[in-house]
Amino acid sequence: MAVSAPRPPRARPVRPRGLEPGDAVVLRAGGYADLTRLTGVDISGVDLRGLELVECVLEDVRADRAHLEEWSLAESRVDRLTASELHAQRSTWREASLESSRIGALESHDAQWRGVLIDQCRIGFLGLGRSNLLDVSFHDCIIDTLDLTAATLNRVALTDCRVGELRMRESRLTDVDLRGLTLSQIDDAAGLRGAWVGADQLVALAPALASHVGLRVV
Repeated sequence: MAVSAPRPPRARPVRPRGLEPGDAVVLRAGGYADLTRLTGVDISGVDLRGLELVECVLEDVRADRAHLEEWSLAESRVDRLTASELHAQRSTWREASLESSRIGALESHDAQWRGVLIDQCRIGFLGLGRSNLLDVSFHDCIIDTLDLTAATLNRVALTDCRVGELRMRESRLTDVDLRGLTLSQIDDAAGLRGAWVGADQLVALAPALASHVGLRVV
């Protein structure tokens, strides 16, 4: 029987309950916090490598050039974060959401994202090269460059999103829904293998597809 639609991602808004007000002092490299709400914190330039947050909420966060490499965000929400650069390579996001945030560049290659919602965010560069994305939903986002080079995507959807440049070289896709995406440019049409697109998108992608198979259009 023919498959009529991709399997949707199992990602949802995260709303932890029973939280206690916290202080930025809990945010430190190799630290741990749970059931904590932090509001109005500035972690710009702070080294938070290996930080683990479980059932936490971070709101109104300033994070210019913060180092979040190898951090873990589980059953938690980050809301209204602003950063010029954010370093989160080799990080783990599980049942987490990033909402209403503005980021110049988010480097998150070699990451593990599972059950992640990215909602109403404006990101200049989102680097997820060599990352593993399972059940990830992008909603109402504007991303200038989305780098998914050599990434593995399973049940991923972009809805009401705009992407300037999509980098897909050597990516592996299963149940990836791009029908809600407005796309300006793609680096490698072969990277779309396995994705779902709409008829109007297919027309827009025609030049890249023609180039991939060696067609000369006159």
